[in-house]
Amino acid sequence: MFNFRNILFLLAILILILSCYKDEPESIPEIKIYAPAENELFGVSDTIPVQAMIIDERIISNVQVVLVSEDFTPVAKTYSFHPNSTEYNLDMNYYTEDVTLEDGNYYILVKAENESKFKNKYTKIRIAGESLRLEKVVVVSGSGENITVNGIDSTQTASVLFSIDCNYAASDVSSRLQQFYLAGKIIVDLKTFSMPDYSVDWSIEPVMTPPLHNDNCLYAGDYIFATYNLLYIRGYDSEGGVVFTTGITSHDKPGAVIRLNDYVLVDMQKQNTSATTELVTYYFASGIKTQSRQTQFEVSGFFRHSDEKVFITANNGNAGKLFIYNVKFDAIEHLADLPGRIVSSDLIDSDRVLIGTENDLYLYNYSTLQLISFMDNIAVEHISFEALNSDLYISSAKELRRFRFPEMQLKNTYLFEDTIKNVHLLYNK
Repeated sequence: MFNFRNILFLLAILILILSCYKDEPESIPEIKIYAPAENELFGVSDTIPVQAMIIDERIISNVQVVLVSEDFTPVAKTYSFHPNSTEYNLDMNYYTEDVTLEDGNYYILVKAENESKFKNKYTKIRIAGESLRLEKVVVVSGSGENITVNGIDSTQTASVLFSIDCNYAASDVSSRLQQFYLAGKIIVDLKTFSMPDYSVDWSIEPVMTPPLHNDNCLYAGDYIFATYNLLYIRGYDSEGGVVFTTGITSHDKPGAVIRLNDYVLVDMQKQNTSATTELVTYYFASGIKTQSRQTQFEVSGFFRHSDEKVFITANNGNAGKLFIYNVKFDAIEHLADLPGRIVSSDLIDSDRVLIGTENDLYLYNYSTLQLISFMDNIAVEHISFEALNSDLYISSAKELRRFRFPEMQLKNTYLFEDTIKNVHLLYNK
């Protein structure tokens, strides 16, 4: 008979045997990339040939190909293949389809997976990005429900791009997405036009009559944001998909809007004139309100200063105001008062703001904390500063003038049949 000591001895031997037992190692796919060649040069619109051989002892279930940046972030479309075999000859043409890619180093990533393991293989390439250039000055003009979108090209020739029936509320352009946006007050909610051919990319049909857009209700960047008198504030992607939404109360009257990284900042006026106006900040990812600050002004324009701060040009009655607001810490700093109501403004660079009242131009320098009178007795309704060529476009009524900045030498004058509603700068990316 076994005694207790014998049982312990057998258990110890069994544990030792089990601890020495090892599973055979699971295989990992092997990848050999033949193309593109290491450090090969491509243009932003070039087709990149990708050729690779992938082998494994197990079934290769998935192969992915994607262009990534130097920090290994995907910057273009991911292509997927499903070999379901132990050997796969990858031979494809990779299309970047993005002229906005910056000049620099990138990697073609080939990722292969079996049932439980994967392998990444990188090939370094260089992409020669296109230089930034101004494609068109887009001038929106109109009368009543007749809106005309005009373009001024590199030869300084003005022409009609297209027309639309719309009671105008606001417009904007996205150079990155090559789209033009138009919001209306009665028969149009939001229409998006492709700027290469001026066709309608997508539109949001009115869910109420009228759609109840306020003036200054659009902001275009990587996404387009629109504010409404009722129901919600929305953000859309380049195909019209909703990427941001937040509800508002029947007392709210949102106007100017801007996205700053993780936040969406809105100037919230009120339907009840006795109510206090606010700056309201929402999380972009969730649409949840994160903070609100009472104000005594209506925002004329938001302009990005840094990752956390925006310049705010605003009016309190007939008095113009300039502020800088830290969205992250909900801190506002009053910078300057202007003798007159602000009608338009634009950013010269990260420190300088050009501000137009009805008859004068002012320049504020944040580095020196100085507001100077820049040009007197000039009719102003819209200002757009074009940094590449140091051109300043100023419109009033049916006339648009192009000045050399900062000398303010008049270079061109353009006349339009109807009143100018807005002036936008469209770049190639």
